[in-house]
Amino acid sequence: MFGNLKQHFSNGWTSVFCSDRQEDFFRVKDALSAGHIDFKTGNDSLRLSQNISGRSGAPSLSRGGGAPETYEILVRKNDFGSARDCLDKAING
Repeated sequence: MFGNLKQHFSNGWTSVFCSDRQEDFFRVKDALSAGHIDFKTGNDSLRLSQNISGRSGAPSLSRGGGAPETYEILVRKNDFGSARDCLDKAING
């Protein structure tokens, strides 16, 4: 229901949620806010276009491409367990 739970450590933050469903993204954000857990969000809407631009023949960056948005929520590494418990309660009641 809430997409993949993955653990990817980067600069003190770890991904606790990743999905292409915006509704689930907002549910998770609300649950973490209610649990007073710091988080930051990201998405991969900046995509590498398949179009070749200019003489260089290099692909250009664009926000199009037809691929779905991917929404991600990261929490501090030391909050990962608490965030997981908070999301489990939000999902399972």
